[in-house]
Amino acid sequence: MPTPTGTAPRAGVRAIRVAAGRVRSSARPFAAIAPVSGAFASGLAASDPNYKPSRPVSLITFVGRDDRISSRIYSGLSRWQKNLGCTVGEPVWVDTARTVNRTVSSCPDGSQVVDYTVNGMGHAWPSASGYRAAVDATVAMWEFFAANPRR
Repeated sequence: MPTPTGTAPRAGVRAIRVAAGRVRSSARPFAAIAPVSGAFASGLAASDPNYKPSRPVSLITFVGRDDRISSRIYSGLSRWQKNLGCTVGEPVWVDTARTVNRTVSSCPDGSQVVDYTVNGMGHAWPSASGYRAAVDATVAMWEFFAANPRR
């Protein structure tokens, strides 16, 4: 089950390009991707208003509310959901302290878009060994990848 991940704009943009089949080495698009902090801030996902993968690709992302580029990330994420025709769910708090919320979007092509917003976090990776948050991005990614195999 191939699944690219990435943190920071360049790695996240690369994950999206690979998943969408826009890189020669990725003739078979990935089943799911997991960009962290920045995938939609630059590259084709940010500049092409019609950008979407050629086949269903589920996406899980983690964004710090205090990340200096979070508005650009959310703008690109919104465009991705719109281009795929996704129904965006309501944000749900994952912890009683209300530090992390999760939004799940269902798309007509069978893919899912899951967004975690981490309040108080900047440009970081939420995990047990990194930025301490109510969600561990590494664990959540693996669970997401297992639930979203290539179809």
